[in-house]
Amino acid sequence: MVRSTTAAAAVEPYAMRNAIVVALLFAGGRAAADTRANCASLDADAIAVDGMLDDWQGVDRTRIGGGDRDASLDARCAVEAKTLAMSFDVRDEHVVRSAVAVGPGDDLLEIAVAGMTITIAPGLGSIAPLVKIDGKAAPKWIAVETTLQKAGWSAEISIPLAKLRGWKDGTASIDASVSYRDGDVMKAKAPERTLREALTLSLGTDSSEPIASPGDTMKAFLASTGLSKTDVTLDATAELDRSSKGSEHVVAGRRIIGLLGDKFTYVQLPADRDADVIAKPKLADLRGDGSRVVIAVVREAGGQGTRDVLLGFGAKGGSIVQLFAVEVRRERNGSKLESDWSIHPGRKPQLVVRAKPAVNWDADTYDEGPSGDAEPIALPWDDDRWGAAYTLDGDALNAHPLPGKRTTK
Repeated sequence: MVRSTTAAAAVEPYAMRNAIVVALLFAGGRAAADTRANCASLDADAIAVDGMLDDWQGVDRTRIGGGDRDASLDARCAVEAKTLAMSFDVRDEHVVRSAVAVGPGDDLLEIAVAGMTITIAPGLGSIAPLVKIDGKAAPKWIAVETTLQKAGWSAEISIPLAKLRGWKDGTASIDASVSYRDGDVMKAKAPERTLREALTLSLGTDSSEPIASPGDTMKAFLASTGLSKTDVTLDATAELDRSSKGSEHVVAGRRIIGLLGDKFTYVQLPADRDADVIAKPKLADLRGDGSRVVIAVVREAGGQGTRDVLLGFGAKGGSIVQLFAVEVRRERNGSKLESDWSIHPGRKPQLVVRAKPAVNWDADTYDEGPSGDAEPIALPWDDDRWGAAYTLDGDALNAHPLPGKRTTK
């Protein structure tokens, strides 16, 4: 989730490009934090509403539901001149759709935006997609398409801004929410699970007015992110962007990591709450060439458990980029795998990860597969996977076997 703007945009602090920020709320779970969301600013007709996602390359995604392969999604949004476009890439191992009526056991995506509720059930085989607006047939002015994907299905929506309740020229933001009902079993009396999130969409655009001073940049950054000065836990100068000469101003606080200069860019860590940032962002030497990487550990919820992921961020071309992700903890129903990790300095620094003793899991009872979006959790009973020494070669993370014998069981 990346945002870039100038300090002049502080007049409308939520008017930023290339961003969407959400908070996840599992049904029956904890309350979502107050969040803001920002849509990319694109040229008119940049998005062809066909259910495919190729037009969304370069637009930042927001992951909802963590890495769950059976109930999670990536959301994107954009403003194209006078049109609001949204896409949803749904990960679902069992796409379920009844032939006659959509019941509680069917998969269903529901988007509420500016007082309008859009209900979408995917097409499946000869069954056409179901699209309703406020419970009625969709009018011609809204475009909605779905398509099946290898890992689930996707949907695209295009709405004229003029059709959104309360919108007028100059409107900075509108309220929205997203709900996904994962059925899994056709004709079931209740869905398997439901994801819900609430967000505020920013509709503004970037400003190109000059910056008066670095202090103005910081003020605009704090205003745009909602951070206060006391929230800032990292404020340093370091060479984060190896593609350009000189150092960058790196600022972090709560769930935000920012890169400040004439403009500022920031990312929001994939954590539902500030408390889910288990290790606060800090600078680390992982290359041994004088450059630095920002590392942090976040806790993500998905399925019936949680996981901790060690994330590393660098910069390229003035934008913050994620370099790597390493799982260091998994927990489900009282069973837990956890790893110690540390950075070993030297001419070639290493990120060393070692498995700790498992809790209520062993080689016979552990039935979870490795994550596809991170280096997998270390397994204390596996001689090949009990730990690793990672090196960062340029922007590539490489794993090396640990010397010596395994010390955990």
